[in-house]
Amino acid sequence: MLTRRQRLDLVHAYHLLRSEQKLSAQEVAASVGISTSLYSKIENGWRQPTPTQRLALAKVLKIKPRELPTAVDVPA
Repeated sequence: MLTRRQRLDLVHAYHLLRSEQKLSAQEVAASVGISTSLYSKIENGWRQPTPTQRLALAKVLKIKPRELPTAVDVPA
């Protein structure tokens, strides 16, 4: 389970990426093909995106998939 600090860092990272692209959560969700509710859960660290969703999120946010914020530490 994430600490409060880790969750806030995750939320901040997604908000920063979205704001750099001038996108709302609704626009990101629609572009990825998921509900706004699911995107919110991913952004807030309650759910992890599937590999397909990770690729779509990275494309929408214009970053590499490995650069996506994650709620789980993944070995490099």
